[in-house]
Amino acid sequence: MPGPAPAKPTSLAKALAHLTKQPQPKLSPKLRSLSLTFAKRNAHYGARHFVKEDLPRIAYSHPNLKISVERKEHLRESPWAPELRAEF
Repeated sequence: MPGPAPAKPTSLAKALAHLTKQPQPKLSPKLRSLSLTFAKRNAHYGARHFVKEDLPRIAYSHPNLKISVERKEHLRESPWAPELRAEF
């Protein structure tokens, strides 16, 4: 008689697997903070993807790094580019 079926991964296990997947983000030890500014919606897709996929992994790998994210309204009449600032 076969044993019990393996348990499905929990959402916590999936989140931890995402945070620890390879390659781990490597940043300079001199880096003190990251600040990102981008549009709330309808623009700056790359910046939003970075915040959703990569920034949590960076924060997990570097817990002492100060990270701030600011989402601003984006008007078609006055376009502006997203901004990432690194402070050393």
